[in-house]
Amino acid sequence: MFKLKFRPDTDRDAIVKEMLLHPLGYLRILSIICSSVVFGCVVDRLVYLNQCTFNNNGNCCKLAIAIGVIGFVISLMFLVKDVLYHAVDFSENFNFKILMLLVDAAVHIPTGLLWFASFSFSADQWRKTDKNAYTALSLVNYGNAVVAFSFFCVLLWLANVVINMILMIRLMLKRGDRSRGYASFPEGSDSVHPDGPSTS
Repeated sequence: MFKLKFRPDTDRDAIVKEMLLHPLGYLRILSIICSSVVFGCVVDRLVYLNQCTFNNNGNCCKLAIAIGVIGFVISLMFLVKDVLYHAVDFSENFNFKILMLLVDAAVHIPTGLLWFASFSFSADQWRKTDKNAYTALSLVNYGNAVVAFSFFCVLLWLANVVINMILMIRLMLKRGDRSRGYASFPEGSDSVHPDGPSTS
């Protein structure tokens, strides 16, 4: 069981701002937008036409809606996780922060594969769709938007995994530097420690 220790020197607004300006914060927001576009476009056209615009293949639309909703919910959940990640103190919660990054990457890997499957399926079905059957240009634009934003989601989920791996490596290196710093100042030394004056 982790006993979380929060950073005492940072207020709530500063934590939220730090989270939103972090690369993962940008990815979460973009993922929410792209996921919303995908399932929103498919549902809107499905309700309007009462049929799937992707070669009239209902399975394609079901997959796009499912992964769009899943991606939207996951992005919102991990946006909240990012607030907690930036709020806890590094030195006291190193293992917890590493665990959060591992869970983040572990969730986004299979979700990214689902996005790739949805993108491939929808792109193939859209290629086979007779565009001339749709007299309204907006219907074609909706189909193009679903394919394009599904592809963007694949890239976003891949980038998320890469950034989480980079953050884990940086945390481990940072802890290693701190450990070497403590080791270089033996107990009873009058030298100033990197984290502040010696209390010995």
